[in-house]
Amino acid sequence: MDASAVPSVATRLCLDCGLCCHGVLFHTVRLQPGDSARELTSLGLRMKRRRGHVCFLQPCAAFRERRCQIYADRPVRCRAFACRQLRGVLAG
Repeated sequence: MDASAVPSVATRLCLDCGLCCHGVLFHTVRLQPGDSARELTSLGLRMKRRRGHVCFLQPCAAFRERRCQIYADRPVRCRAFACRQLRGVLAG
């Protein structure tokens, strides 16, 4: 695979897969520094306070029509998560 194609393939994989979004892997996702609960709620995510932390519930309300509808504005944890498939693509 051409190295210049890796970012677009990785982005397409994340936008279209949804395994980490539909509740199979995670029940909740904890917000991180840099996340705004207010902004994410306005984008449609359902928030919950759990063990003193603010989380959004899975399945993610932003994953509709088999696609992340807030990809450019997704939470920090979503940006940082790399599943095995994504790690494989990034490794070439």
